[in-house]
Amino acid sequence: MVHHSIMPFVKIYEDFGMEVGNYKMYDRKVMKNQHEHQVYIVPPMVFHSYHKAINVVRAFASGWKNLQQQNGISLYISDHADWNAILETIDKVQPKQVWTLHGDGKQLKDYFKGKLEIKIMNE
Repeated sequence: MVHHSIMPFVKIYEDFGMEVGNYKMYDRKVMKNQHEHQVYIVPPMVFHSYHKAINVVRAFASGWKNLQQQNGISLYISDHADWNAILETIDKVQPKQVWTLHGDGKQLKDYFKGKLEIKIMNE
């Protein structure tokens, strides 16, 4: 089950041909009455509001260690793209500019020098 605020992102993936699997929007009755095989995906901003939920195993997925405290099971995953994925995305999207925020964008700026404007936001 998917939190209502995540549904627009699911729709975007589907619109671009990505198969996201079997899901439905959260239904409180289903979650209360079916105690097995239910997964409810919520955004980080509401994760802690479910601390009183019964018959659930709470797992928090993030690459940020400071967000993992007191969350039950921690799933350390990163949403960062690797070098090849960044280049592939830029090639497919063909943007006029790329803005970088986290990490060091200098290598990307050097790579595209004279071909694409790279703005490093954390300089």
